[in-house]
Amino acid sequence: MKVYAIFSIANNYDQPENNLEILFQNKPNFENLKTFFFDQLSIDKIRDSDIMFLVDLMRGKSVRLDGTEYRIEEATVMAN
Repeated sequence: MKVYAIFSIANNYDQPENNLEILFQNKPNFENLKTFFFDQLSIDKIRDSDIMFLVDLMRGKSVRLDGTEYRIEEATVMAN
Protein backbone atom coordinates (compact mmCIF):
# COMPACT_ATOMS: atom_id res chain seq x y z
CA MET A 1 0.00 0.00 0.00
CA LYS A 2 1.27 3.48 -0.86
CA VAL A 3 1.24 6.16 1.83
CA TYR A 4 2.65 9.66 2.12
CA ALA A 5 4.97 10.52 4.97
CA ILE A 6 6.08 13.88 6.30
CA PHE A 7 9.62 13.74 7.62
CA SER A 8 11.47 16.44 9.53
CA ILE A 9 15.07 17.32 10.28
CA ALA A 10 15.75 19.72 13.14
CA ASN A 11 19.01 21.61 13.54
CA ASN A 12 20.23 19.11 16.16
CA TYR A 13 23.59 17.48 15.43
CA ASP A 14 22.18 14.03 16.23
CA GLN A 15 18.89 14.35 14.32
CA PRO A 16 18.06 11.34 12.10
CA GLU A 17 17.17 12.09 8.47
CA ASN A 18 13.89 10.22 8.67
CA ASN A 19 12.15 11.66 11.71
CA LEU A 20 8.57 10.65 10.90
CA GLU A 21 5.99 13.30 11.72
CA ILE A 22 2.78 11.84 10.24
CA LEU A 23 1.48 9.37 7.64
CA PHE A 24 -1.38 10.01 5.21
CA GLN A 25 -3.22 7.28 3.28
CA ASN A 26 -3.62 9.66 0.33
CA LYS A 27 -1.44 12.49 -0.86
CA PRO A 28 -2.15 15.34 1.57
CA ASN A 29 -3.91 18.38 0.18
CA PHE A 30 -3.54 21.98 1.30
CA GLU A 31 -6.21 21.64 4.00
CA ASN A 32 -4.61 18.47 5.43
CA LEU A 33 -1.25 20.22 5.70
CA LYS A 34 -2.73 23.43 7.09
CA THR A 35 -4.50 21.46 9.80
CA PHE A 36 -1.38 19.45 10.68
CA PHE A 37 1.01 22.42 10.85
CA PHE A 38 -1.27 25.24 11.95
CA ASP A 39 -4.01 23.35 13.80
CA GLN A 40 -7.37 25.06 13.40
CA LEU A 41 -6.20 28.56 12.43
CA SER A 42 -8.35 30.11 9.75
CA ILE A 43 -6.60 30.91 6.49
CA ASP A 44 -6.75 34.66 7.19
CA LYS A 45 -4.76 34.13 10.43
CA ILE A 46 -1.84 32.39 8.69
CA ARG A 47 1.13 34.44 7.45
CA ASP A 48 1.83 34.60 3.71
CA SER A 49 5.19 32.91 4.28
CA ASP A 50 3.42 30.01 6.00
CA ILE A 51 1.05 29.62 3.06
CA MET A 52 4.05 29.49 0.73
CA PHE A 53 5.62 26.88 3.04
CA LEU A 54 2.53 24.68 2.57
CA VAL A 55 2.44 25.22 -1.20
CA ASP A 56 6.14 24.41 -1.59
CA LEU A 57 5.74 21.30 0.56
CA MET A 58 2.85 20.16 -1.65
CA ARG A 59 5.10 20.69 -4.69
CA GLY A 60 7.59 18.21 -3.28
CA LYS A 61 10.18 20.70 -2.08
CA SER A 62 12.12 20.33 1.14
CA VAL A 63 11.21 23.46 3.12
CA ARG A 64 11.94 25.08 6.49
CA LEU A 65 9.54 26.21 9.17
CA ASP A 66 10.80 27.64 12.46
CA GLY A 67 14.26 26.10 12.06
CA THR A 68 13.07 22.62 11.08
CA GLU A 69 13.18 21.23 7.56
CA TYR A 70 10.19 19.21 6.30
CA ARG A 71 9.60 17.05 3.24
CA ILE A 72 6.87 14.74 1.93
CA GLU A 73 7.79 11.35 0.51
CA GLU A 74 5.72 8.57 -0.96
CA ALA A 75 6.39 5.27 0.82
CA THR A 76 5.25 1.68 0.51
CA VAL A 77 3.88 -0.05 3.59
CA MET A 78 3.83 -3.83 3.68
CA ALA A 79 0.94 -5.46 5.52
CA ASN A 80 1.09 -8.95 7.02
